[in-house]
Parts: sequence; structure tokens; C-alpha cells
Amino acid sequence: MTVAKDIAKEIEGNLISIPYVIGKGIIKTDAKVVVIIFPVYMWGIPLIIERFIKNFEDPNDKYVYAIATHVGMPGVAINILEKASGTGIYAFFLAEKGYDLTATDITPRHIEYINNELNKKTYKMQTAVLDATDLSIFENETFDIVLNMGPFYHLTDMDQREKCMQESLRVLKKGGLIVRAYISRYFVFPYVSTSDSKYLNEQLGEQLYETGTLNHDDPNCFWTDTYYAFPNEMEKYYNEKSIEILDHFAQDGISPMLRKVIDSWNETQFKTWCDYHYASCREKTTIGASNHVMIIGRK
Repeated sequence: MTVAKDIAKEIEGNLISIPYVIGKGIIKTDAKVVVIIFPVYMWGIPLIIERFIKNFEDPNDKYVYAIATHVGMPGVAINILEKASGTGIYAFFLAEKGYDLTATDITPRHIEYINNELNKKTYKMQTAVLDATDLSIFENETFDIVLNMGPFYHLTDMDQREKCMQESLRVLKKGGLIVRAYISRYFVFPYVSTSDSKYLNEQLGEQLYETGTLNHDDPNCFWTDTYYAFPNEMEKYYNEKSIEILDHFAQDGISPMLRKVIDSWNETQFKTWCDYHYASCREKTTIGASNHVMIIGRK
């Protein structure tokens, strides 16, 4: 956003938010020069930019420029660490895009599965059985990007969450990206209580809202050991660590609550739903209504 503002000021142009216009059908402008500015976080051009370009009015009579901001040096393989990789759904996706991946997980059978799958691939990936709170096998500032797509919300102890973050920052290069997914505390109780009325009780609602913590041996446990966070809590935490927040958005919104309806839609209907989500997923007043939320920052 800073780059876009600086360029708009320099050329005396108008600054338009892509998320704001992406859900409004064909995108038209009277401008003769269009500059599209976007970040390349991990896997190339963001999908929202691809959709913007497809929806853009015939650009043949315009000068269209694109400026991509990035971490590290262009053309150099980006080194990514994924903590709590599970069976590698994100790791395999990124490795197939050409990134240098290190996949770790605390569960040996998950890493065994990844290694078995790697035998069928043409690329290589580093793997290790590791606790997300202890990355001592890695040197300081080793990785360009550290992904925490799962460990944060499965650490119910605050000290453990702090260790997870400290280790992530330690092995992350200066200027690198730290990506964290979390489950919103605002979402979880409405979801479980409407999914099964036996969880619609005051004790569970108060517990989830006040503490954000669920343990596997709780009488009202509906999943496993988990910690649910507030969006402003996440932003405050990043600010306290002097991490520059680059993006903060709802990943799936309220879709899990409407999965039966959504699964019944055709491709056109589903695209309409997705376009609306992409246009509104960064709205601060509704981020907390999402199941999963992602916050991306720069060290």
C-alpha cells in the first residue's frame, strides 16, 4: 500500500482499492494509464489480481503497467519453513511452484507420509519431526518465509505460543514474512452450537469467549486442545513484536456454517459467492466472523 500511495502521489493519479472493485463486475476506467501494484507473498501473482485482470475492460486503448513488490531478490529461490505441516497440503503446493520447502511436524507419521509422497515427485523437500516451539536445529535468520498455518491454535498454553512465535522470528530473515493462521473466538461458539445443540450451553459459551481455550478433557469438548483468538489480539501482538502487518484477512468467512447450501451451488453461483468474499474479506468489522483468519507480517 505504501508503494501504491507513493506512486499515486508522484504521478498525481487516483488510488483505487482492488478488493473494493473486484466484486462489481466489469471494471471500467477513463484513465489512459493504469498501474497495477501488488505484493508477491509466496506463490506468484495473487488470485485476486488474476481476477481483476480478467474483469478489466478491454485495455487495448490504454497503457497498462504492473509493479510487483516482493521479499528478497527477484529470481532467487525463496526458502520457506512450514511448521506443523500435517500431511503437507501447503508444502506440496508451494514446492510444486518451485519454492525451497522445509516441512516439519511433531507427528512422525505425518512426516513419514510426506517422505513417501516425495518419492513420487520430481522435486525435493527437506523434512523433519519437530516441535513448533523448538527449532534449534536451524540457524538464526535461515528462512525468507515462516508459515504457522496450524500450530498457534493448537497451543493452549500462552508460554508455548510465545515460544512458537519467538522461534519463528529467530529463524526468519530480517525483512522476511511471518504468516500465521488462527481461529476466531467470535466464530467458534455460534458454529458448534448450531451444528449440535448439545453444545448450546452457557458454560461453554462463556469459556470460549472469556478464555479462548478448549482442552481435550473438558466436559464440553467438541474437538481437541485449541486456542481461539480475537483479531485485535493478533494485531496487537504483531505490533508489540515490531512486526509490520502487511495483510489480515478472513480465509473462509462463514462458509463452514453454510457448507450444505454452498456445496449445492453450480460453478457460476459459487464464483459469485467467492467474489463477494474476496471483496469483503479484509473488512475489519467482519473479520472476526470468519472461521479461519490469516495475518501476514514482515520482520
